[in-house]
Amino acid sequence: MNQNEYYTLPNAMAKLGVTYKTIRYYAEHELFANDESLVRFEGKKKWVSEKFIEKVRHNLETNSSRFKDPRTKEELIREIERLNGLYNEATKKIDALENEDPYELAENERLEVFTNEEYALFEERLKEWATLQREIQLKDESFKVQLNSKEEIIEHYKHQFEYQRQLAERQLDQMDKLLGYLKDRNLREAERAQIEAVEKKVIPRQDGYDPYGSTQR
Repeated sequence: MNQNEYYTLPNAMAKLGVTYKTIRYYAEHELFANDESLVRFEGKKKWVSEKFIEKVRHNLETNSSRFKDPRTKEELIREIERLNGLYNEATKKIDALENEDPYELAENERLEVFTNEEYALFEERLKEWATLQREIQLKDESFKVQLNSKEEIIEHYKHQFEYQRQLAERQLDQMDKLLGYLKDRNLREAERAQIEAVEKKVIPRQDGYDPYGSTQR
């Protein structure tokens, strides 16, 4: 063997300026060890070629440029500690939200769930109610300013009575619409709950036909 072209592992280590562990890793790696132009064996002793030296040097330089970071070790440690702090803070917030007790309703409270369309209609009805109340107040103030005599007072109350009657009818109509809407909505919710119960075989169909063979208990 021409030893001018091949090196022992300690010589290759010195030539590359790396540790013996690094040289042995490459010499035993299948991409190198299975190529006789890179690694040769004499019994248990290994010899590596100049080509091996160049390939390892190129690989080390490539890895060094790929993972190079301009920050110092202390700066990297501080960055890791900062990120760990943010992670721990976020974890605590998530745990707090998951363990948060649900809102408990008082005896005089109730919870309703609306779709966006249903809530828009409900909000519109409330605004109409507020507008009517404001009209009553403005009309009453206007009448008080315009009254100048007993006859005007009598006439005023006649008009006010008629106006109040008409306004009350309008308010009752608005309330009927609002109550009708809520009633229809509750009926739809009850129908959906009943359909879901039948589908889950909790109760049989009310017409007597039970496609699942369930029995009401």
